[in-house]
Amino acid sequence: MGNRLRPIRSTLIASLAAVVAVSLLAGAALAKEGAAVTLAQPISRDAPPGSTLEVTFTVTIDTDTGPSPVYGSPVFVRLIAPDGTATEGFGTEKAQASGTYTAEVVVPAGGIKSAEFGMRGESIDANGNAARSDELFEVHGWLFTTTGVAAEGAVAAGSSSSGGVDARLAVLVGLVALVVAVGLGIGRRRGGRRRRVVANA
Repeated sequence: MGNRLRPIRSTLIASLAAVVAVSLLAGAALAKEGAAVTLAQPISRDAPPGSTLEVTFTVTIDTDTGPSPVYGSPVFVRLIAPDGTATEGFGTEKAQASGTYTAEVVVPAGGIKSAEFGMRGESIDANGNAARSDELFEVHGWLFTTTGVAAEGAVAAGSSSSGGVDARLAVLVGLVALVVAVGLGIGRRRGGRRRRVVANA
């Protein structure tokens, strides 16, 4: 009986080891979700239309050794009005390699409904034309002074080239399920062959 169970146990142990490995990869992937912004002070949502706001923010990215500043990059602040129109200001890094930028941006005519932070980029379409393709940042801490809702409650989505946490997690869970299913299937086939050999003997 013990000999017949050994192949199944070996297969299950191998499957569990694979599951652990995939889980570790999941932790590593979820730990590096991209760049994040922290504002020096929240944006005043009550700022009058047409006025110019000076927004100071720090951009960091998670690494194996902790947060690291994102410097020398074409970062921007975008203020979006209730009707969807938007204004934009590009950040200037006053202290080199600090990752802290200051941008001047005009409040849209309809006021401020939301705001986005990101890095400007371009992509080439099928016709060879350049198109704007930005990478948006997550915002840590308070985004506005009048909302009463922390910015983490509304994380900015990245560009279409990057997957969110939910998408990555779903893929990793699917991989775990596949590994377990394959392991159990192999175990059953080995156990069935072993039983047939014993019966024929």
